[in-house]
Amino acid sequence: MRRIRRGAGIILCVMMMTTGCGQPAAQLEGALPPQEEAVEVATETPTPTPTVEVVVETVDPTEEPTETPTPTPTPEEVIETASLPTLDSNMRGVWVATLRNIDYPNTATTNSESLKAEADNIIANCAAMGINNIFLQVRPTSDAFYKSNIYPWSKYCTGAQGVAPDNDFDPLTYWIKQCHNNGIKLHAWINPYRVTRDNDAFDTEYVNLPASNPAKQHPEWLVRHKDNYYFNPAIPEVRQLVTDGVMEIVNNYDIDGIHFDDYFYPNESGEAFNDDASFIAYNNGFSNKADWRRNNVNLLVQSLNPAIKAAKPNVAFGISPCGIWANKKNNPAGSDTNGMEAYNQLFADTRMWAQSEWIDYIAPQLYWTIGYSKADYAILANWWSNQVAGSSTRLYIGLADYRTFETDASSDWYQDKGVNMIAREMEINATSSEIDGEIHYNYSSLSGNQALRNYVTGVYKN
Repeated sequence: MRRIRRGAGIILCVMMMTTGCGQPAAQLEGALPPQEEAVEVATETPTPTPTVEVVVETVDPTEEPTETPTPTPTPEEVIETASLPTLDSNMRGVWVATLRNIDYPNTATTNSESLKAEADNIIANCAAMGINNIFLQVRPTSDAFYKSNIYPWSKYCTGAQGVAPDNDFDPLTYWIKQCHNNGIKLHAWINPYRVTRDNDAFDTEYVNLPASNPAKQHPEWLVRHKDNYYFNPAIPEVRQLVTDGVMEIVNNYDIDGIHFDDYFYPNESGEAFNDDASFIAYNNGFSNKADWRRNNVNLLVQSLNPAIKAAKPNVAFGISPCGIWANKKNNPAGSDTNGMEAYNQLFADTRMWAQSEWIDYIAPQLYWTIGYSKADYAILANWWSNQVAGSSTRLYIGLADYRTFETDASSDWYQDKGVNMIAREMEINATSSEIDGEIHYNYSSLSGNQALRNYVTGVYKN
């Protein structure tokens, strides 16, 4: 029993039930969990990418720094406890990825009947497995799987960015309706900063973006990094763009939650993120760039939940970060691990977000095996449990179902060994007093591995 909401004057008690980052050769590079680039970094250092010192950012270094925004009250200070979202104490979730058509749709199309049929099939399968929450990727790259006045239609939906489905079809509306009809909650999964994903040295993807894309309207908001483009988290207008995009969904759709994954600043391995000009223009008194970058992301994360709750108090806001906040060797408060760190490499202070209750839940991606020397699932599950203890922030764990498609027979993820590993990890979650469930990455991996599907169904339906 636990769940103490600080500052709300009431204790909420619930019973606990069940509740990353490698890549199988059988999957596309873009098919990595919400954390597509974190290729088992605890195992090997990625080959450095040649430095390409090209940047679109055109911030005037002579501009006066903007004032540090007044901290936004945390949800507990502005929301009545009775209005807070009902968060699952038995999360049985799955990510449905749309980037590169990983899960949906199988092939981009404007055909509304085809889009409906695929959605129906996924939702029906999820209901049959006992899944109670679907995290649908609705903005993979500065685009939309819904009717938006801010972002153009996604090319992963219809085949060309800016082209709508036929018959005035809105996929998000349909997914919400069908999920709710099947007793499943629907969370809108958003990538806030990513603009392109094709790793194109000739910038073809960016050049082909429609004029309506905010990335084309405001090239001064972008940074080019490793042949891709990102919105610059330092720019106040970018934070407002992300916020406006979130609130457009919250206000216009009957969603159950807004969900971010682990993409904030990109990993600088092999190439620096060229934001020197904005550091001069917007440093807000910071002399250390790493601290300044973390603050830029903090400003966005801290402001979103109060805005969401002011509009619809029952809509949850959560984040699924890289599984390692920091390694103990670099930070005494970190975990006994040796892998890529959210705090130092992605400039995301995920531990602080959870402990400060800026988010309703945190779902670290623990995409490693039990006993793995550099990132042991059991050690990390325990470490994260200790971080949320005493807070109102729920803890869900991201599971690496996709790794059960490993083709190396010596791997602990290979075939039945991988299914057994997921089973053991789910058992750890179920026996924890702090872990409130899990989210499986990804739908196609869970539904496509019959042995794993049978196991998960047996646990969730019994």
